[in-house]
Amino acid sequence: MPYYYNKNEVGVEIYASNYLVESFAKTAIGTIGLDIWLTSELIGELAPIKLNTGFLNSVFPGLADKYGANQTVDARLNFTSLTSVNSTEAKQDLFGNASLYLEFWLHVNETVNGTTQETKVEAIDLNLTNVYLDLQLKDYQKEGFTAHILNANI
Repeated sequence: MPYYYNKNEVGVEIYASNYLVESFAKTAIGTIGLDIWLTSELIGELAPIKLNTGFLNSVFPGLADKYGANQTVDARLNFTSLTSVNSTEAKQDLFGNASLYLEFWLHVNETVNGTTQETKVEAIDLNLTNVYLDLQLKDYQKEGFTAHILNANI
């Protein structure tokens, strides 16, 4: 049941049940979709994950040999379903099962009629089903968030 949380000095307090969050996710994915692009610029230099062919070569051997060791990569996550969404206050997490397409697009230089231009080439396309996602918020203003991905069927 909702209750008044008196530790907030200002702002709006909203009660959202797990049912509300899951219903919203299903409706949003079914009507407008959930399509997220993660660019190398968005990830940044300080993140432990680097979106380039050198970093991804450890998971996808031969990628750096074919395209070069430091080619920029963008990742696209296109969610097709999100189910069993739940949350816990104690762990400050949001978890559930998802199915999604994960694509990796490489930035490559291509010469056409003597002019070099950057273009994107889809190099990897994965269909992930029944992925268990656990998003831990912690103190998101200081630490960001942690996402645990378990039980993926590829």
